[in-house]
Amino acid sequence: LGLWFLWSLAIAVVAAFLATRLLGLDPNHARAAAKLVGAVTFIAHGFGTVQESIWMARPWSSSAKYLLDAALYAVGSGFVFLWLWP
Repeated sequence: LGLWFLWSLAIAVVAAFLATRLLGLDPNHARAAAKLVGAVTFIAHGFGTVQESIWMARPWSSSAKYLLDAALYAVGSGFVFLWLWP
């Protein structure tokens, strides 16, 4: 559980870095930043399972569940960044 927390924290830091470098800290860009953070979070959490279904014969239903989980993380991250954006 500790490693998962560190992994999620690393993804959030990278997403925040990208959002601030691409959009700055302008309050008018809060929605765009939230969308970018959500997209980065979804890619980071979910796309690895697609490769496992392609190359390691993981059932696609299992990957779909992981992608749904990644989508929930992405929505949550996007809302947190929208809420806390300066």
